[in-house]
Amino acid sequence: MIEKQTNVNMLGKEDFEISTKITSNNIPLLEENYIERMNSCNGFTKDRHFQKVASIPYVAILRAEQEGYDMNNEKDVLKFLAANPEFTTANYYVTPGSNSHKIIIK
Repeated sequence: MIEKQTNVNMLGKEDFEISTKITSNNIPLLEENYIERMNSCNGFTKDRHFQKVASIPYVAILRAEQEGYDMNNEKDVLKFLAANPEFTTANYYVTPGSNSHKIIIK
């Protein structure tokens, strides 16, 4: 569940300030991530064509971007996951091109 609260404050006759607060209940997602991390084949599908390494809620992405992470950059996402392992669904990430190169997330 996501709650959004927007306020408009007048600063003068023609000036105003808009502020928004977004709140989200992430507990169900964090519990699901924990279960996936503990019970999965390290995030891989049965045919091993896909590896799910994280499930990050929208509000956490917004917070990460405010903290300076570029969530469109793979290296920044991995740095974010290293700092916030509760969003991971795998213990490590297999780099593309070789199964022998692993980046440990936590």
